Formats: sequence, structure tokens, C-alpha cells
Amino acid sequence: MSTEARQTAATAAHTTGAMLLARHALQHGLVALAVLAATAFSGERAALTGSGAWLIACGVASVLTGVVVTTLIHEWGHLLGATLAGGAFRIPARPGLFTYDWDFANNSVSQFMVMSLGGNLGGLLGIGLLWWLVPADWALRSLVLAGALSGVAFGAAIEWPVLLRTARSGEPFAELSKITPTVLLLSLAASILTGVIAWQLLA
Repeated sequence: MSTEARQTAATAAHTTGAMLLARHALQHGLVALAVLAATAFSGERAALTGSGAWLIACGVASVLTGVVVTTLIHEWGHLLGATLAGGAFRIPARPGLFTYDWDFANNSVSQFMVMSLGGNLGGLLGIGLLWWLVPADWALRSLVLAGALSGVAFGAAIEWPVLLRTARSGEPFAELSKITPTVLLLSLAASILTGVIAWQLLA
């Protein structure tokens, strides 16, 4: 393949990747807006009607808002970390939570670490964003923030052990392969406990 042909192929791949990434951004943005709208609508209905059912719906929506927003920003933090690290990855064509597919064979351990840390910093950014966006006088603000902390705790419970093991073994793929259903359940339990404690402290 000539140099010109390779450049043309690279440009086409970059354009395709950018279009797919834009579609992921649109989908994730719509999901975030949906949970925010559900929280606002159910909260308004609860205030107007005094209905316990609407209040419960608003509580559930508030928790989901915290979890969804921080989780999405967490994933985009991973992508930013991967980009800053100069990592090799591709943008998946199918819609979903994950914005990229990491190329383990063509990335170093240090690049994996930067990519991983980017996600954790993204989750913290999500908490700060919600703290700033949700009005201080919003009755269920504590549930939004508790949901946000719960979402961040879930990601940390899964990823930090992988990072610590990878620092010792230098084998990120092997360490990620150790994430079993039991690990996920324990991480979920830890995140729920974190959310409950946070709610009690913030209420």
C-alpha cells in the first residue's frame, strides 16, 4: 500500500471514529437528560399533588440521576485518560455504556494506568458537577449526591484492586479477567452501603 493510500485509510478511520464517538456522546447525553427530567418531573408532581407515590418515584429518580451521571462521566474520563496516554483503542460501532475498546496488545502498563485513573477522576468530577448543579434547597438533593457517591464507589471497588494488582504483576488483562460475578456482587454491596451512609450524613 502506498503512503498516500495509507494516509487516506487513516483519515477515513479517524473520521469514522469521530462520527461514532459523536453518536455515543449524543446517546449518553440523552440518557443523562432523561434521568434529570424524570427527577424534575416527579419532584414537581410530588410537590403539586402531595402524593406519596410521586415522592417515592422522585426519590428513585434522584438516586438514578446520581448513579447515571457519575457513571457516564467516569467512562468519558477513561476515554480522556486513554487519549492523553496516547493509547491504542477503537470506538465501538454499537451503542452502549463503553465509549472505546482498549487494545491490550499495543498498550503499555503505564498507559493502562493513566486510562484507568482518568475514569476515577471523572467520577469525582461528576460528584462535583452534581453538587454544583443540584440546588441546595432541593428536598431530595441528598439522594442525588448519595447516588453519585454510590456510583463512584462501585467503580472504585472494581477498578482499584485491578490497578494495585497490575502494579505488581504488569498484566492488566490478566488482572481484569479476575473480575468475577462474586467481585461484582461485593462491589455492588459496597456501593449500596456507601450510598446509604452518604444519604444519612447528607440528609
